[in-house]
Amino acid sequence: MIDRLVLGGVEKTAIEEVRCLRESGIDANLLVLKRDGSIPAAFRQRLTEIPFEFLDDRLPRFLRTSWRIPGFYFFSVFHLLYAATLPWRVKRTEWEMILSHNSYTTFTAWMIARLRGIPYSMYVWDPVESVIVRAYTRGPIRLFKAVLLPIATLVDRVLARGARQVFLSSHSYEGYMRRLLPAGATLAIVPPGCHPTDKPRPNAGGHLLAATSWKEGKSLEILLRALSQVPEARLLIAGRWLHPGYRARMEALIGELGLAKRIEFEGEYDEARMAELARDALCIVTMNAELGFGMPSLEAAAEACTFVCPGVAGVAAYFTEGVEAYYYAEGDSAGLAAVLRPLVAEPGRAYAAGIAAWERARSSLTWRHHATAIAQAIGIPAPAQSTR
Repeated sequence: MIDRLVLGGVEKTAIEEVRCLRESGIDANLLVLKRDGSIPAAFRQRLTEIPFEFLDDRLPRFLRTSWRIPGFYFFSVFHLLYAATLPWRVKRTEWEMILSHNSYTTFTAWMIARLRGIPYSMYVWDPVESVIVRAYTRGPIRLFKAVLLPIATLVDRVLARGARQVFLSSHSYEGYMRRLLPAGATLAIVPPGCHPTDKPRPNAGGHLLAATSWKEGKSLEILLRALSQVPEARLLIAGRWLHPGYRARMEALIGELGLAKRIEFEGEYDEARMAELARDALCIVTMNAELGFGMPSLEAAAEACTFVCPGVAGVAAYFTEGVEAYYYAEGDSAGLAAVLRPLVAEPGRAYAAGIAAWERARSSLTWRHHATAIAQAIGIPAPAQSTR
């Protein structure tokens, strides 16, 4: 279960879970809370392989309207409204269980469990407490953190304790989640997967790549300041801009630093285009510490493209520094520049690291590995076929 069908790691993971479980003979379906705002074309090919349903099609039209709660980037009224209304449109025996991705979506899963007796498991990318701490460094929400943080911790505890199993996408929040759960509760670290290419690229590309859904907290300014210290580097910035004000600030900074001639922009991309972008790049760079994991880095590795990211990112636990990937301290533009400088000067170094990262990804981080771990923890047969 996910809240919307948009291009992102959460959505891709849910789709792959359904696909892999169905390959093993399990009758799995993708449940999407809200149709409005979803972009099915983002996963056009994958969605032809699995059944999916927009759950709010079951509601009267007047209950499908929603708006973002003022001050919040991700939290909308429908996360609460659907939790109160959708359970009444679900039959008690309709599903054996629900695997819910992320906390706001899990509000609905929690209510379905209470009102319809259908258990749920919870896949956590970032707990609510972490979202409040890390995503709201600007704006009015930061002024209310002293009040919101205890509430966020309570929400995390209630949702986690109501789940049959709790899965984490990385080790980053293991200590926090264990403190919330009773002794003996099932908590498993299951990183997402990827589709490693069969034919790795013959050489590294010539430019840096930064690809994500751009919003507050993505810290593009760190990369721009690093780029100003590496005169030979060129950068492609790809992805949809969720916050227009953030793009305006970044464009102003690009002008201030004199980088306009070395930077290109590309809009929203689909899965196939992301693979092409990674194949054409010297390396992919992420700036914010994706504690939940860091899917762009893994997807780059799947295409034999090395990546550079903060060392505290969840993905960093799976790739050897200086051999398969490169790390720096979050927020340190000078440190990032120091990592990028030798890669730009010696593309062969980036290429060798990309091949090593690809070997790592295909040996332990495919969707088959992910689905097998989920299936075993839930207690259903593991996928028998290849799910690369």
